[in-house]
Amino acid sequence: AQAVIGAADWNGPAAKLVVDVPANASVAAWDHFTTGYAAAERGDLAVATAAQDALSALVAAAKPAPDDHQWLDYLHVLNDELTGLVASKRGDGALALTRVRAAAERYGRLAFDFGPPVTIKPPQELLGELLLAGNDPKGAAVAFTTALVTAPRRAQSVLGLARAQAASGDAVAARTTYGQLLAVWHAADPDLPALAEARAFVAAGKR
Repeated sequence: AQAVIGAADWNGPAAKLVVDVPANASVAAWDHFTTGYAAAERGDLAVATAAQDALSALVAAAKPAPDDHQWLDYLHVLNDELTGLVASKRGDGALALTRVRAAAERYGRLAFDFGPPVTIKPPQELLGELLLAGNDPKGAAVAFTTALVTAPRRAQSVLGLARAQAASGDAVAARTTYGQLLAVWHAADPDLPALAEARAFVAAGKR
């Protein structure tokens, strides 16, 4: 899941990996989420919807875990995010924002987790991406900034913030943020598309 969502490689080997999901609701939920997310991003709405339906059914049947008081909340966050993303790809922006905002609010009430986000895709980050795609760059900047509070220097959130600042007309802030991304990605693969985007924006400000 981290390899797929983190790299945003919706057609790569990790996205095509077939997981033999055990009889474990947690593992199955993360697999449905990843499968559906990648499918939605590459435009395969049939697969995305099937994964969303499977995840929704799993969440509806899930019970609180006595040894992990947050895991049911995590499942709801995953479900709201995937439902929102699929809705956005179907053109229902209102439903998309409603569900992803619900995911962000729930996630924000949970105790802080160390390490990679348990939900794979931080909901504030996804909210920022949806707002940016919906031509609300200022709202997107707020969402990305919020995401970065608990995940400082997370590349996807930094990139989203830079794009939101640029779209808002704040070129100075965008160059600074793109510069931060270049520092994070100092050893990144040179053919990474967003790396060229960041370099070009920073270079344009030096002319």
